[in-house]
Amino acid sequence: MKRVLALLLMVLFLGCQRPETNLLENPSFEEGEEPWFWIKTSVYWQGFHISDQTARTGGKSCLTFLEASPQPQGTLVVGVVQEIVTSDVPEKVSGYYYVKTWEKTSETMYIQVVVIFFQEEDYNSPSTQLRYILAGISKRPFAIENAKFIFVTREEPETGKWIYFERNLKEDLINMWGEIPSFKRIGIYLEVRYDSVPLDVIKAKVYWDDIFVG
Repeated sequence: MKRVLALLLMVLFLGCQRPETNLLENPSFEEGEEPWFWIKTSVYWQGFHISDQTARTGGKSCLTFLEASPQPQGTLVVGVVQEIVTSDVPEKVSGYYYVKTWEKTSETMYIQVVVIFFQEEDYNSPSTQLRYILAGISKRPFAIENAKFIFVTREEPETGKWIYFERNLKEDLINMWGEIPSFKRIGIYLEVRYDSVPLDVIKAKVYWDDIFVG
């Protein structure tokens, strides 16, 4: 009898728990591109596509497709961005990515999620960054004063499967920066990129789905 009552109480408790609130709009890309965007003003950026070729849930996902021939330009980013107006630190960032193609000829081709805490609502305001390396490289690709790199893995990405990532933003800010910064806006960047000149044709096809910040 006691066991039955305990199970009933557990069911009631779980049923009363509030679902997590996602601060992102259109987190599964089912509604198209908006409010996601890419940095069109940067010569180092290329845009993303909404795809119906593969999806973890629903019928759509976001495709970041990087393809380039050998060239003098040492950096190329294919990414997607969404901004959140808030001064409170979300508990976590999480989501899924799926690598269909990974033809690497640059030492610094990798997949990352960047979370940028802007001091003001202006895009050019000072910021504090957390750069999560999901796969592709084993050491920091470059030095940047206002960013800390966190390696989720140091391996090449697995292909042909959805891979989950999750990080505690509050813990990472305190562990990496020693404090919670003052900010008014957060930028969430999902990227596939390289930061050294490719030796041959380079190609990466990475899908994103079910992104969560909250």
